[in-house]
Amino acid sequence: MARALYLSVFIFASILVLYLVFGLPHEPESESEPDTPAKSSPASTTSSKNTPEIQQEAAPEFVADHQQCTDLQKNIDRVTRHYFDDERLSSFLDDGFSVDDITLAIDALRNPNFAREWRDDYRKKDSQLDSLNRQLNKALRENMPDLPSGMGVFRSVPVNRLEEAVKNDKPLETLSDEETLIVDDVAWLIQQPNLSDTAIKPFVLQLEDINAKLGSSFVIDKQAISLLDVAAFNRRPALAQWLMAQGARPTSDAYLGTTLDYALAGLSRFSQETLQEQNDTVAAQIALANDLIEHGQRSVSVFENDSFKSRFSANLFIFWEGVSEALELNYGFDLKTVPIMSPLTSPRATELITQIQSHQEAMITDQVGEKTAEKRSRCRSFKKQVADAWSPKWLGSELVDYRDDELYEMAPELVKCRREKMMFKDALPGRRSEFDEDRYYRVLSDGEWQLAMSMLDDYPEAVPRVFHESVAYIPESYAAFVGAGFVPDVWNFSYLEDNRYFVNNLQKIEDAGVDLHMTDIYGRNLLFIAVNAGSPDTLQYLVQSGVPYYQVPNTPDPLYLALYHIATRDRAEDANAIISILMAYSPTVSDAHLAQMRVMKLKAPSLYRDIVDEHPLLTVDDSNVAYPAYTCF
Repeated sequence: MARALYLSVFIFASILVLYLVFGLPHEPESESEPDTPAKSSPASTTSSKNTPEIQQEAAPEFVADHQQCTDLQKNIDRVTRHYFDDERLSSFLDDGFSVDDITLAIDALRNPNFAREWRDDYRKKDSQLDSLNRQLNKALRENMPDLPSGMGVFRSVPVNRLEEAVKNDKPLETLSDEETLIVDDVAWLIQQPNLSDTAIKPFVLQLEDINAKLGSSFVIDKQAISLLDVAAFNRRPALAQWLMAQGARPTSDAYLGTTLDYALAGLSRFSQETLQEQNDTVAAQIALANDLIEHGQRSVSVFENDSFKSRFSANLFIFWEGVSEALELNYGFDLKTVPIMSPLTSPRATELITQIQSHQEAMITDQVGEKTAEKRSRCRSFKKQVADAWSPKWLGSELVDYRDDELYEMAPELVKCRREKMMFKDALPGRRSEFDEDRYYRVLSDGEWQLAMSMLDDYPEAVPRVFHESVAYIPESYAAFVGAGFVPDVWNFSYLEDNRYFVNNLQKIEDAGVDLHMTDIYGRNLLFIAVNAGSPDTLQYLVQSGVPYYQVPNTPDPLYLALYHIATRDRAEDANAIISILMAYSPTVSDAHLAQMRVMKLKAPSLYRDIVDEHPLLTVDDSNVAYPAYTCF
């Protein structure tokens, strides 16, 4: 404890200096929006987001359309979003509701992610790390009672000496009696791929309790609760078996998962190529899973859409059909025989959900308005009206079975969605490889270009995706990719269509040497990325840079993409500015464009009127233009 306080002196002093110099910090924005580039005069062309007060004053007569109903829901969410704070959740426990009751109520009324986070924090509240942090901050508050609530000090994980030794590739030495080693330090060591099991074991033996709970830390695998979980997830089956021999017990939680789930997650991290042939480490990982099953472990998972995946965390593991077949063929491991745990239930969850709903309704009426219930009813009727008039067929995985020209005739956005799916398929080997992406980005962020490029040398399958993303995140890295010969002859902007970093860093990317006039493998230029990002500032920057409009066969053009995002995907923000910039190019307007305008006319009639008043070419004759029959996200 004393050592932890001494380690925090520098942090404590830094906070004190900041507090004395700057005073109270400003309230943070809900979302950080980096500056967008401007060619000349940085004045933004982006229209401001309406606040609830402005909406109520500007539109006293509530008209149920998509925008009004979306704004209403935002105001309701603003009230309910902060409902599940720690104080209220603790009051439910005081009222006799169980952790399971509260978890299922949060799951039903907020979302599963928040439920998992709360449940995990609750079970870790008495961990050594969390207890130590509470003691540190209690001491801090006693010395600085006026310190803003958002400030504090935390015990670092791992202890500095271990981190320095690993970072500098020096021999590890166990800590002295005066130094405090906690289970989280050892979990961090297990996560380091360059450390052997032999190097880690002495630190395990130095722990007072091998089954001690991990604390809430950003550097340890999320929601892992024990060393055994971490070893299983990080594909250290021999170490996991040794831990069990030392007395480590498998963990089990019907909502957050089990040690078996972490073993399966570790198995899913092997590349598909590795699973296609005999591999000793894969066999050992499967043996660990089988041993856990023999210990009575069950998996919190589900078979769905030809895949076997974790139920408690969508990204923890997923086995597609081909991978499942390879495991059974090469290792005799049939995922269909993995025992499944029943979903979490609790006797009073329904009672708590009803109680919370009643309380929330009263809050909504008080803070949003007495007519909120009536408005919500009108919005439900409006949504039904839209669904009755337009119910397109949504295409997903089957897109890859079509050609681009076939999809373009059905609905131009289907081509974009297909290309995105093909991009994900092409990137899959790199994602499933043993490429240490976290370490790579740490190295890249430190400006160690040569080391970062050498890491990519061994994993060429990861290069296409990592190249596009690296230039978006850290534009200065572009020169290193050029020097290493990793820049593709032609880019694929599908890697960047949802990447806000590329748009926000566009000027830096240009300064790094990227040609703003380039086209990608499908003939699209950077207007594609700007439109997908919904950024009029970036569009204007590209216009001023002389980037031309593109209309390529069997490829949705920028105007169509903008209308699709506005009408089908309901992204009304900056719609007028984006359409005006694109219409200044005088693009050819087709029936496909007008079909999206008809969707806009149905879902957002006031926005439709504003746009056609300024751009009559986009006016729709309902008798001659049909709604799109297909679409995708």
